[in-house]
Amino acid sequence: MDVKKLRSKLGGLANLRADEFRYDVMEYTRKTLNTAQKFTPVRDYSTIRDNHSRQYDFYVNCIPDSHRIVDPSLRIKGRQHWLFFRGKWLNASDWRLSADAFNAYQGLLAQHQRRKQTTRANFIKGRAQSRYLYRKTWSESAASLGLELSTTSATRNAMTRKNPPKAPPKSYGQTHGGGTAFSVTVSTPFLTQTPRSKYQNFEAADVIRAAQSEHIDEFKRRINRRLKRLAKRQK
Repeated sequence: MDVKKLRSKLGGLANLRADEFRYDVMEYTRKTLNTAQKFTPVRDYSTIRDNHSRQYDFYVNCIPDSHRIVDPSLRIKGRQHWLFFRGKWLNASDWRLSADAFNAYQGLLAQHQRRKQTTRANFIKGRAQSRYLYRKTWSESAASLGLELSTTSATRNAMTRKNPPKAPPKSYGQTHGGGTAFSVTVSTPFLTQTPRSKYQNFEAADVIRAAQSEHIDEFKRRINRRLKRLAKRQK
């Protein structure tokens, strides 16, 4: 909100400060962020289901880690149990193992059985909480400005299940000025980071632009009404 031009047009409001419009700007910001939240797509559940269904197989059958081979490790493929022990792969299903190898195998097999207690459906359900992280970005920005959005429980509880845990960068907003100009900026590093996530099929700039257009006319009407009230006060 820039009042320089308004001052020149309205001689009676030569001392007009942009602070006078702080409430209007903040309300416009709140409504815009709320709409941006609604306009932001959630991650496609079918994609998450398919990806994590495969990850479940790795989680259950690759002990202790599917991303790297440590010594000892266990790989289960159907009825075949392969044990990596002291630098060698051993067929734990059919071969006679040494006492040390057998003890290592039993420890890894117990971990495999514990992981199987988590069903595939529950494994996927827990990781599907990340579906709403993109929408949560806008409520984080609002909260940093002292604004509250209408959010669903799914959005509020959205979380990442990365291992090790690594939450996405938080979004935030800032206010600037108050004399001749007052403005609000919003930073959404999670939505603008590169490389972009394979789940993100939209541009944050397009979402916020569409949300702004939903409320800009109402904002202009509010400003005009406030100007009239301020003009009357000066008389």
